[in-house]
Amino acid sequence: MGSVELLRMCSLIIKRADSRVTAMATCAIVLMGVPFTVEAQASQSESPPLPPLSRFVAAARVHAVDNREASALMQQREAQHAQAIYTLLPAITASAGYTHNQLEIAATFPDGMGGTSQAVITAQDQLEASVGVEATLFDYAALRALGGASANVDAADAEVVATEERTTRSVIEAYLQRVGAEALYAAAEQAIGASESNRAVVAARLDAGLASQLDLDRANAALARNQQSLAEAELAVVRASRVLRTLSGLDAVGVAPPLDDALAVEAPLSGWVRDVGALPSVRAAKAQLRSAEASAAAEWGGLLPRVTASVRERYSNAPGFGPNTLWSAGVAATWRLGLGSVGAIRASNANAEVVRVRAERAVEVARDAIEDAWHEVRSRIARARATRSEYAFAQHAAEVARARYASGNATQLEVLQADRDAFDAAVSRVRADADLVYSRAALRLAAGRTIASPDERADGAPR
Repeated sequence: MGSVELLRMCSLIIKRADSRVTAMATCAIVLMGVPFTVEAQASQSESPPLPPLSRFVAAARVHAVDNREASALMQQREAQHAQAIYTLLPAITASAGYTHNQLEIAATFPDGMGGTSQAVITAQDQLEASVGVEATLFDYAALRALGGASANVDAADAEVVATEERTTRSVIEAYLQRVGAEALYAAAEQAIGASESNRAVVAARLDAGLASQLDLDRANAALARNQQSLAEAELAVVRASRVLRTLSGLDAVGVAPPLDDALAVEAPLSGWVRDVGALPSVRAAKAQLRSAEASAAAEWGGLLPRVTASVRERYSNAPGFGPNTLWSAGVAATWRLGLGSVGAIRASNANAEVVRVRAERAVEVARDAIEDAWHEVRSRIARARATRSEYAFAQHAAEVARARYASGNATQLEVLQADRDAFDAAVSRVRADADLVYSRAALRLAAGRTIASPDERADGAPR
């Protein structure tokens, strides 16, 4: 039976009953919560469940732009590290050339046997070719650059993990906003159902001469206000779903799980800050420090010689007095000294000191983030516990106020205020539960632990 049929039936009961007060009280009890409860149960039974948080997190790791950018940077750092290795490996050199000269230059000399021989100094069509191998025996700057490239790989690897954690935090926030917005939507629907029931009672009392037009206008205004809250909740659902789709590529469609945290107290703070040095942000800062120190050492290496060895074989059709092919081997050392090298050393040392301070700050920031998140969880637990009590009392007060108004023992203003307080309490509870679940997840992300999804666990205990 729909709401319209119920209203018509209640109107007939009130007109035909001996006691209009008793009849209106009966109708109020019948109308209270019926439209929302039936429609909500039917809607939830027909809609599929919202995908779990773990699925959105896993999809965001490969879909989010920030994660893909961090992965691409990691590949770039690996390629640069490989290039630094290749520069220290032996290299093959080869060259070939052809020259057409105006004249051929040759020398004729006796061969000691009564004849002569000729040595071509410059051929008219001269061919030259050489092939060789060159290897670096000692290059301190290149070795230190290799160490810096290795540190850059470590920093990029840690940055990938840190970026994934930031993306995960955004996904969790959007997911909880989606869940909370749906809970607010349900609360707004329930408030509309209560407002419609209250308006029906007021209209019935107006027909019976027991209420004024002002009471009906107030009931209509309360209904319009709750409809506005419903529209705002619907907009919040759409926005949170869009953010989830942007981050993960998945459509956030379905019935959200309930926000029902067990209000369990977290483990002592000392256990959360114990492994702060292993956090991705700290590891990335330390790797960047190693890279900066390697770069500074490489600048000092510029004051040392670069020693290379080479083996080469040359071919020419104009060898002069020698053979057509001739090999050679040698060792060379090169220096480059100047005031520019001194300036580069000072700049590298200053940069290393800046990165060293940043690494120390990264440790402090990570520890402070864990401590703040841990204390925030404690505060959120107290707030969630208080809002649950407030919600229970406000719901009971609203039911009592509607029953008293139906029996003629309360005013319409008392009913409207009680309904408004009940809706505000429902909103506060949803937000408090969502904030608590998010603060637990933020604590685990700050400490480098796995998170507990609200659709998988509700106690928030560390895994």
